[in-house]
Formats: sequence, C-alpha cells, structure tokens
Amino acid sequence: MILYYDTETGAVMATAMGQDDSWTDEMLTDWTNKNATQTAVKTADSKIINKYYDASADEFKTATDFNITVSKDRVQSNNSDYIDFSNIPEGSKISVDRGDDATMDASGVFRFTCTDPGTYEVRIKKYGYNWYYKEITAYDNI
Repeated sequence: MILYYDTETGAVMATAMGQDDSWTDEMLTDWTNKNATQTAVKTADSKIINKYYDASADEFKTATDFNITVSKDRVQSNNSDYIDFSNIPEGSKISVDRGDDATMDASGVFRFTCTDPGTYEVRIKKYGYNWYYKEITAYDNI
C-alpha cells in the first residue's frame, strides 16, 4: 500500500491500497516534495487503526492518547480570564486556529487567553501520539 503520513507525528493521513506496483520512487519523492507536512512511502498492507508510522523502524506502532485535563470549556475574552490545559508532554506542538506551533516546555501547562469573542481551535500534536483537538468558546461579558 501507499501510505501518506504526517512527518511530525507519524499519524496516518491516508492510504492507497493496491497502488504499490504503479508508484515509482520518483513519484513518491515528487508527492512528498509537493506536500510539506506529509510523506508518501510504500509499505506492506497493515491494519492502521490507532497506529502511527515509525519511519526509522519502517513499521506501525500503537499511538498513545494524550491525558490532557482542561480547566473549563468557556473563557471570557478580556485577556485576564484563562483556560489551563495540563499534563501536556514536553515537546508537544500546540497551535491555536492553525497558527504557528508553540512547543510545550517541561511545565506541561498551556494557558489559553484571548481578547476577541468567538470559537477557537486548539490542536496538540506529538510524535507517536493521537492528535488532540478542543474547541474553546470565548464570550464578551458586556
């Protein structure tokens, strides 16, 4: 099968079963060069549910779930109210609304605050982990 995986986390993004013979190494390289966050490789057919691809070992491994706790689901958009995300493993990549990633430090706590009302998307990724996703509602208290 042809496997498309996220290069930062190993997460399986898609597969193309039965395509092994028709894809050349040049086609795999071309596809990878056009997709900055993913890589395409040929690999043996495998069960991929709850797995990630370990490129260094050329095998699938069981992905770990994050054990993140969230202090609350809503926040006032006054830049002083906040939501704490705790138990985030060091080195995890955190993005809000698909913006630039921040890297989690040893504290394991990400504090979210904002100045504008609306819905925010928080994504947390780390190699070998299932992605974490949480929507946060920010409200004005005017």
